[in-house]
Amino acid sequence: MAADGARVGQRTDRLRTLKRGEERFRPLLEHSFEVIALLDRAGVILYTGPSTRRLLGYAPDELVGRNALELIHPDDREAIAAALASLLAEPGESGAAEYRLRHQDGSWRWMEGAWANLLDDAAVGAIVGNSRDVTDRKALESNLSYLARASKLLSASLDFDTIWRNLTELAVPHIADWCAVDVLHERGVFDIAAIAHRDPEKLALVKEYREANPIDMSAEFGLPVIVTTKRPEYIPLITDELLVAISKTARDLEVVRSLGMTSALSVPLVVRDRGIGAITFVTSDSRRRLTETDVAMAEELAARASLALENATLYAEARGAVALRDDFIAVASHELKTPITSLKMYTQVLGNRTARAGDERTSRLLAKMDAQTNKLTRLVNDLLDVSRMRHGRLEFYDEAFDLGEVVAEAVEHLRLTGEEREMRVEGEAARPVRGDRDRVGQALTNLLTNALKFSAPSEAVVVRLTPGTAEATVSVRDFGIGIEEEHQRRLFERFYRVDDPDERTYPGLGIGLFIANEIVTRHGGVMRVASAGKGQGAEFSFTLPYERGTAGGTDTGDH
Repeated sequence: MAADGARVGQRTDRLRTLKRGEERFRPLLEHSFEVIALLDRAGVILYTGPSTRRLLGYAPDELVGRNALELIHPDDREAIAAALASLLAEPGESGAAEYRLRHQDGSWRWMEGAWANLLDDAAVGAIVGNSRDVTDRKALESNLSYLARASKLLSASLDFDTIWRNLTELAVPHIADWCAVDVLHERGVFDIAAIAHRDPEKLALVKEYREANPIDMSAEFGLPVIVTTKRPEYIPLITDELLVAISKTARDLEVVRSLGMTSALSVPLVVRDRGIGAITFVTSDSRRRLTETDVAMAEELAARASLALENATLYAEARGAVALRDDFIAVASHELKTPITSLKMYTQVLGNRTARAGDERTSRLLAKMDAQTNKLTRLVNDLLDVSRMRHGRLEFYDEAFDLGEVVAEAVEHLRLTGEEREMRVEGEAARPVRGDRDRVGQALTNLLTNALKFSAPSEAVVVRLTPGTAEATVSVRDFGIGIEEEHQRRLFERFYRVDDPDERTYPGLGIGLFIANEIVTRHGGVMRVASAGKGQGAEFSFTLPYERGTAGGTDTGDH
């Protein structure tokens, strides 16, 4: 008992010393930006300075005698208890950690704390701790991380509905308890594009209220004004008087009261300097109030969403332009076929007449005219094929055929149309392949035409057949201008043409290789291009399986 009395006496003397020290250093303690506390071995608060009231809302006397762990967030309590046990294990030991402390108003404040075990120090005899508020810093770190994630998610899609959905799901619960996106349509009304709530049951109530109360476009506040002025509207505290004022019926008032709304914020969505809608954020069940920091955060999120929406708008416009172009190509190609057919017929009639009359000069000119008509016919057919491919209407037949015969026919066809350059065929197919004979011939003809176009008249074009175990390979090798590596990966894109200011301009629309690649891919084969660079020629090759498969693609390679 005497020992206990001595310990109590020592503790009393220590507290008196602390009180005298507090009086001496009161100006310093009152203006400190840190919470200063002394704890006993069990974590009970022996002393805390006046700054506790300013930083946490408690008077020092309200905390003395309480265990410090009671004030720590439940999610952080276990880690801090372990840190305290480690501190007690060694006199003079120190430690530091970040954790959350409960403010007197019930909110949580992030603190950065440091402690030292001075229990064996005769002058102190306590665990000394000091903590400073880092809530703003933690919020900034969290917001920066959140905005980076938001930018990545919002830019991941060019679909409007997906952007709306991602936007609301990003907002809940980081900014608010529920969030809605409203879009202003050309017909002058707002539609709910997406809505999210942390409580599914409350979500049904929100939808009920919104459906029963469409946006009043003549209102002097709310979404119409926000979209027009492109400025946010912020309600820090939603009072019951406000709920009564905005409710048109008793059921409306019942619903909005049951939602337990605390604060609200709406920010505009602006695309091309035009307000197209707004995002509304509401806090409710969490009892957290939106702050000016949340307003800035919401505006930044809206700005990033607006950028994603602008990209989606540009993409939609581009797709519309491409569709319009493709429709024009399809119609124009169909309309061109009739006059071209008539032109070819009249050219052949005139050619026959001049041949019978012995007019060789005119016959040669008409033969050249007929060859050009053939090229025009192929071009129109290619344009029609591109249109059919886009709409999935290009027909393919399946049969077994001799690939060597198709190669020989393609070469002979080009010779008959007036091509006089050497085209050499090497190798042979070991067995028949399966697919559309005519379409494969079309792909090969496109490769041959391309090789002849980009090589000199004195240079030969070599076609090689190479049999394999499961597939045959056809390659077309020229010794012409070659292809820079930067162009090789794009050669099979629709309408892509190599633009080289150092070379002369070559005719064509950039669809022959696209069509050839599509045909080969549809057959389960692979199209490749290889070139060592400018002036080194090029080799295009494709594989065709002996049995029809589903694999296929495009890749590039070098010799």
